[in-house]
Amino acid sequence: MRLLRTILMAAVLSGMLLLAVSCDSRRRSAEQTLRELSAAGELVTCEYTVSKVIKADDMVPWKIGDRKILFSCNAYLKAGVDMAAYNPAKTVIDREKKSVILVLPSPKVLSVNIPVEEIRLVYSRVTGLRDEFSADERGRLLRQGEEAILRDVPKMGIIRDARENAVAFFEPLLRSLGFEDINIYFDSL
Repeated sequence: MRLLRTILMAAVLSGMLLLAVSCDSRRRSAEQTLRELSAAGELVTCEYTVSKVIKADDMVPWKIGDRKILFSCNAYLKAGVDMAAYNPAKTVIDREKKSVILVLPSPKVLSVNIPVEEIRLVYSRVTGLRDEFSADERGRLLRQGEEAILRDVPKMGIIRDARENAVAFFEPLLRSLGFEDINIYFDSL
């Protein structure tokens, strides 16, 4: 009887130890996964391709003639979460309730790329005694086009999509780590 009680007690203690170790390793796994993601830097969750037309009409009354130019280009915008700004202290993990509250940095545009090979001069006209647009002037016009694209970001919905896609990325990830009650929030800017 004493032997049976000892074996039963050893089995119960072993089971509790195994449960504690597995919960602890799962907890480390969730925290470790988030740490690894934050070390990775930027998590791109959305990419948009934006076609932009950039035009300039340079008519000034004190010069003879005018200049007009029209470019078209494709800009590639990537948006997502800058995981380097993730603060693990804001994440609340409750293993007993299998719940997690994850607070991520707000999504933002991470990059804008306008490949040179996708910039096309559509139209250029110079009349009178005017000079062609210089390379510097063309470069300034293209930068103005990029700034216009960035000003239009709120209207595009790329931030909303980046937010939704981040949630769609993290929910299954956290479920695979054993969480059932998952709440994902974003820091306000």
